[in-house]
Amino acid sequence: MCHELGCLPVSKLCGLGTVSDVLEVDGTPKDKETRMLKQLPELLTQLEWMAVAMKNQRYVAYILLHFGAVSLCTTNSFAR
Repeated sequence: MCHELGCLPVSKLCGLGTVSDVLEVDGTPKDKETRMLKQLPELLTQLEWMAVAMKNQRYVAYILLHFGAVSLCTTNSFAR
């Protein structure tokens, strides 16, 4: 699993074969209807969303920790 390796977990899947099977030397797709090229945008969109959400959460945690709101992080106040 990706999360066990320290990667961002996303639910979308994309089967990646060898690049030479999918792309020409100049980077254009050999077959524009290949399944991978249809799956990749959804996976990257979800990965980007997850990365932005985690970055925002890290910022919020930093603000709470460094500006006196540590009690919000250490108590069970969010469970209410």
